[in-house]
Amino acid sequence: MKLTKKWASVVIAGLAAFLVLWWRTGWEGSGALLAAIFALIVANLFLLGWRAWEAKKEREEGFPSKDEMTLYVEGRAAYYAMNAGLWFMLALLWYMWGIHAFGLSLPEPSAPEAIIMSALFMALLFLGLKWEFGRTGNLG
Repeated sequence: MKLTKKWASVVIAGLAAFLVLWWRTGWEGSGALLAAIFALIVANLFLLGWRAWEAKKEREEGFPSKDEMTLYVEGRAAYYAMNAGLWFMLALLWYMWGIHAFGLSLPEPSAPEAIIMSALFMALLFLGLKWEFGRTGNLG
């Protein structure tokens, strides 16, 4: 990956966000973690903005945003990720029911933790399947 204007602006924006928030917390060690998380959020927003601008520019030039193969690969990956995510949530439900029904002393996730686990599972599975299907061409 070469350093382009896009990546340079992302790094500068993230670094600026990190320094500003860390400065606002008084340069404390505990504020550095909060500042790093904020910097990652700002960097992601910059990347999203660059991608939206590039897509708009390509659309104005007459290029399609995605070809048929890309749409098919993403559709198959989304289908499998959605189904696996639903099974993951069902397994999590049965796990939590089992804890209460049998009085087990296992760790029980709270509702926000369960939602975050499910969302991360589906998102990471989608990205992995999209990469695998696009790499191998095995769409069966």
